[in-house]
Formats: sequence, structure tokens, C-alpha cells
Amino acid sequence: MKKLLWAIWYFLIYAPVVTIFMPDKAKEVQPKVCRRCEKEFEPVYRGKDIFSVRCDECERFIVAQTMEARETDRVTTRSGGSIPVWIAYRCLYCGEYFNQSEAEEHFGETRLAYSNS
Repeated sequence: MKKLLWAIWYFLIYAPVVTIFMPDKAKEVQPKVCRRCEKEFEPVYRGKDIFSVRCDECERFIVAQTMEARETDRVTTRSGGSIPVWIAYRCLYCGEYFNQSEAEEHFGETRLAYSNS
């Protein structure tokens, strides 16, 4: 019964109100530049106060990468190379897979510097 009441409250009251009022607030607060390719874009409301931080092109690339990793156990990086998933580095925040040199650039630190710290 609690779950039913929660679902009714969420879908009939909370979600419509947030959908109507939050996108305006998102335009003021959220970045309008893609964190990956630095193109300008309009933030999209994803639900529960979560807004997109990437443009659609980067979002589609990451989804395609994830699907490829699940289906073939290999992943194609942005540089065009195809590597096994077990060798690839995956960012926990953006979900993108990288080879070692791209990972060092993305994370801002080399493996050697990380092991010495």
C-alpha cells in the first residue's frame, strides 16, 4: 500500500511540478557547455533534479560504447582503436571507456604519478 501511495504521489504530483518548474532553474544553474567536447547545448531534465551535462552526440557515443562492450567484450575508444574491455579504463562519473593514454588525459594523472602518491 505504501508503494502504491508513493507512486501516486510521485507521478501525479511531484514529477509534473518538478518538470514544469525545474527546467527554468536548470538554465540558470547548470552548465550549457558539454564537459567532453565543449560544444554549447541546452540542459535536459533527466528526472529527480538530474540534468544532462553532455551534448546529445557525446551521450549517444557513450551509450553505443556501453552496448558494444556488453555485446562483444571489446570497446572502441574516441581515438578509433578497439581494445578488450578488461584493458579499458572506465570513468565512474561519465561512463566512457578509455585506453591508457586517453585515461591519463581524462583523469589528469599518469599511473606512475598515482602509484607514487
